[in-house]
Amino acid sequence: MHDTWPTRILTNEAGQYGEPFVQATIPNRPLSFYVDKMSLWKPESGCGASAIDQSPSQTPRNAYLFGQPVAHSLAPVLHNAVFEALSLAWRFHLFESLSHADFLSVMHREDFIGAAITTPHKVAFLKEVDEVTSQARVISAINTVFVRHDGEGKRKYIGTNTDCVGVRDALVVNHPQVVEKARGRPGLVLGGGGAARSAVYALAEYIGSGIVYLVNRDNGEAEAVVSQFRDAEFTAEVLHLTSVAQVEALEAPLVVVGAVPNTPPATSEERVAREIFNAFLGKGEKGVLVDMCYTLDPWTELAKAARAAGWVVVVGTEVMIFQGIAQDLLWTERPLDEIPVQMAAEPVRSRVV
Repeated sequence: MHDTWPTRILTNEAGQYGEPFVQATIPNRPLSFYVDKMSLWKPESGCGASAIDQSPSQTPRNAYLFGQPVAHSLAPVLHNAVFEALSLAWRFHLFESLSHADFLSVMHREDFIGAAITTPHKVAFLKEVDEVTSQARVISAINTVFVRHDGEGKRKYIGTNTDCVGVRDALVVNHPQVVEKARGRPGLVLGGGGAARSAVYALAEYIGSGIVYLVNRDNGEAEAVVSQFRDAEFTAEVLHLTSVAQVEALEAPLVVVGAVPNTPPATSEERVAREIFNAFLGKGEKGVLVDMCYTLDPWTELAKAARAAGWVVVVGTEVMIFQGIAQDLLWTERPLDEIPVQMAAEPVRSRVV
């Protein structure tokens, strides 16, 4: 049923979804064309035995979003729509806390089936899981926990990163023509946390950027990201930029990923980071900003600046939808053609201003 991604992504039933959004049409390629490098789309391989294959669909299960703040999140809308469509007696809940210990008490319950991990835990929560996937190991941050059984039938908790899937698929589905043009071109990431690391990975591994520029308000945090990818012998070079003067000599990116909160720059370091971003917006060919930050009003400060400069914007809810679908594949252990992608995405998009 879902052998190819739906072609209507940024429009509602009337064909409209706000002035900046246009209907996106993608080539009629099989889904495998886009996900052939993603082992986590085949979650049964190498991770352990199924955690649910002996359980009837009406066995109550619970999944959670762990982080702070999370009250604004539309993740329950997406995941509960999937669970309901699959006739699963499962529920997705918000768990707002800064305490790992509080959440671990929930994670180790028998009815726990998975979790989405968000700010500020994506890097620190690595130490709380039993294993991590190869993607998460390179990225050094997780946004997802899923459960499998080991050879003795004991539950094990596996961390992975589907944010990189969300960045890639939000771009591929909505603007495939840019993906083709961007291959081999530099990419740009704003941020230095767990989301930024997944964005670097997505640009290099899936979009084909040989070099990824990194801009962040905290130089120490940015250098830690550079060192982490270098130590992992990553396929691309990650170049930390610290001044507007550097922009003039660099090739302009066609894809920029914003992985920062939606707050105006307040410190001198934040202002420099924003100036570098603005300098790239005005340099060379106009491209696409993929914004990983989302609220009910999708037009963040970054998104507004990019739109004003003539760039196309993929709003943060699109990233959330596609990284969430990847999570549902892991938790439900269903093939992609059984996941109601379009139906689950519609109520999320309808709530965005």
